[in-house]
Amino acid sequence: MDWYWIAVIMFGGLFFLISARIPVYNAMATMALVGILFLLGPKTLPMLAQTTFSTMTNFVLIAIPLFIFMAEIVMVTDLHRDVFGILEAWLGRLPGGLGVSTIAGSATFAAITGSSAVNTAIMGLAATEEMRARGYDSKLAVGTVAAGGALGILIPPSIPMIVYGVVTEQSVGHLFMGGMVPGLLLMLFFMATIIIRCKINPKLAPSITGVSSLSVGKKILLTAKALPALSLIVVVLGVIYLGIATPTEAAGLGCIMGLVLNIGCGKFSLPVLHEVLLRTVKTTCFILSILMAAMIYSAVVAHLGVLNLFSDFMTSLPLSPIGIIAMIMALFLILGCFLDPTPIIVLTMPFLFPAVTKLGFDPIWFGVVATINMEMACITPPVGFNLFVMQGIVKDMSFGDIARGSAAFIPLQALLLVLVVAFPDIILWLPSRMIGH
Repeated sequence: MDWYWIAVIMFGGLFFLISARIPVYNAMATMALVGILFLLGPKTLPMLAQTTFSTMTNFVLIAIPLFIFMAEIVMVTDLHRDVFGILEAWLGRLPGGLGVSTIAGSATFAAITGSSAVNTAIMGLAATEEMRARGYDSKLAVGTVAAGGALGILIPPSIPMIVYGVVTEQSVGHLFMGGMVPGLLLMLFFMATIIIRCKINPKLAPSITGVSSLSVGKKILLTAKALPALSLIVVVLGVIYLGIATPTEAAGLGCIMGLVLNIGCGKFSLPVLHEVLLRTVKTTCFILSILMAAMIYSAVVAHLGVLNLFSDFMTSLPLSPIGIIAMIMALFLILGCFLDPTPIIVLTMPFLFPAVTKLGFDPIWFGVVATINMEMACITPPVGFNLFVMQGIVKDMSFGDIARGSAAFIPLQALLLVLVVAFPDIILWLPSRMIGH
């Protein structure tokens, strides 16, 4: 059977199952089994065990439950509300100051959560009703939170970047540092847009008073409350950058610091620890189930000879390398409207990564570009995950209004994509200066 007919069977069957609302990991495992039984033969069944064992024993994967636990244990301290209040004290006098504070808060907690949906939920609870209560335009309020939440998968630590590193065998530390500058740049784009919009149309965001009118001395004292959370971020990312620890070791350190922070805030108890561990296990099992099924599926497709032939097909297209990258980014944007970033990575990278590297693109650069692309999809209808998170928080607004509120931020993400494609050093500069890597 020709490779393209095999690809039609394997890909077509997969997307049929996904469109039938079969969970992604079940769909991939089912098609892998179909490929083994009907295309490769039952003698290759041991591949299931071999692939599962080799995937699940990868040391880098330990970072996933550790970073999830770190985020969960810190979140129960309610420090996100304190950090939001501190940022409001310093930034509240700007036009749209509360929205600007929300973006800054989202960037701060992105360095703890590693997830856009979690980041959106945290800042949604802390900021959305506060902005609406103070007379902010509702669409601006929900759009700001949804867009800011998307920073959760770009600013390290990022769970999708860990998964990309495992699937493509790239340095997770380099990926983390590669996402830092684009993440901060996008944060500034968002903040500037809010300021400009509110300056042009003051009705979008009435001027506020309160903590923003405090003296500088009182603001500094107020800021001291956030130092424990900020120190956790600095230490975890700092030991990775300085080459003192791997991302997995840094995650373990972050867990210890998170526990100490939790105890210091007086929030620690055995029921709280039990709930945090339970949520960590549930999230970890979900992510690793997808990863395990995807690796089995990819192994089957590779044994069928589709991967190499697909890579040759991609590189033989009558397009420039940048044209092929643009086509891939369009694919990510489409898939991101229907799937979460993690399944997109594990589903597409075994096919796209060999073609991209064959074209001469840096694998770290490509990983960050893909993350930015999927970050854009998080706030793009019809199934932008952050939009659904916001709908769960702001129940009196329609999905359409939430999507329209977020739409103003999508061109900024597209602008960042153009910039990192035109100037790859935006991504590669910081990883090239890491110590000990």
